[in-house]
Amino acid sequence: MNAKIMTRLAVFAVAGSVLAGCASQQGTNTAVGTGVGTDTQITEQPDGSLKLNIPSSVTFDTNSYAIKPSFAPVLDQLAKTLQQNPEVIAQVVGHTDSTGQPAYNQTLSVNRAQSVVGFLEQRGVAPQRLSAQGMGQNQPIADNSTEASRAANRRVEIYLRATAQHTTQLSTRRSKDSAEESGVRGVKRAGPPRAGRVPGGAGRLARTGCCLPGGRQRRCQRRRTG
Repeated sequence: MNAKIMTRLAVFAVAGSVLAGCASQQGTNTAVGTGVGTDTQITEQPDGSLKLNIPSSVTFDTNSYAIKPSFAPVLDQLAKTLQQNPEVIAQVVGHTDSTGQPAYNQTLSVNRAQSVVGFLEQRGVAPQRLSAQGMGQNQPIADNSTEASRAANRRVEIYLRATAQHTTQLSTRRSKDSAEESGVRGVKRAGPPRAGRVPGGAGRLARTGCCLPGGRQRRCQRRRTG
């Protein structure tokens, strides 16, 4: 199995554990197989990472970066799973709708992302495995013309991917295993010497014991064939 596939499996394992954990905690509010909590989506990205898109109905109230009670179980399960899979890192990105001033929305999106990172750190995830970024209103996924579309734009995205070090280690391990397998296949096993062959060089005479009738022994000479 190559490094890319193993990396993808590691990331999928984290997302799957988050789904399973939140399904048990949130019951019918969780859409198992489609996301964590109501309307949450999990999609694979071109680089092999996974994006968890968690809407504002789960994450934060309007104009607030305090984590809602409905969001805490999601993050609790994510923190637990990240601790069990140290090869996976998380990037948290906050987004807002277009209501209000762009500068305010930018600050709010950063604060929301940092709130998520702070929560995960408090649950034991190493800070170097987490990053926070705010995009403000600059990356809408809806047109902001209705309340429903603005609610869709107010979201938190969490990107899960394997560390570059983990990918390199997998590639190195795979290369080493392949080299060892090739070496084993290239070794020729030495078979038993053919009859009459005696170490010491071609054409030499070797004396062997020969049986005569009655069990008596005599010395015989046999020329080893080259």
